[in-house]
Amino acid sequence: MCEEIAGDDEDLRESSGPSEEPWWHVRWIPWAHGDGDAQVIDMREGPEQGRLGAACHDGTGHFGDGWPSLAAYLAEVAEVLDHGGMVDGCVPCLTRDGELWWSFEGDADLNGEPLTPAPAPGRRRPSRRGAVGAWPNCWALPSGRRMKAPL
Repeated sequence: MCEEIAGDDEDLRESSGPSEEPWWHVRWIPWAHGDGDAQVIDMREGPEQGRLGAACHDGTGHFGDGWPSLAAYLAEVAEVLDHGGMVDGCVPCLTRDGELWWSFEGDADLNGEPLTPAPAPGRRRPSRRGAVGAWPNCWALPSGRRMKAPL
């Protein structure tokens, strides 16, 4: 979709300076999105190929504090799911339906529905029937902006 919006518009495809990113680049692969923004994998040739960044709907692309690769990002996500913690300012939670959702620390609800801290070692979530349950079968990844990206 971003490719269609950018079209032949030089202002959207060209960076405004040597250290600036354009609004969109044809060699960015979007892999998660929300609120009009996209997380992208930069596939341009060079030593930073494969790094993760963001393409914001109301600004330019940004790679300053991203991960060097999708593998590095997923390793951090797995570490937090196994041992607790945060990824990019987000913590894992469960929705009322048992879906995994990444939210900013301290957020207690999602669209008015309560969020429950996701299980961590030594802590298991109660199922809807009151028995101890396992992880849900729906996965989402943290993004820094309350975005959900199913695997």
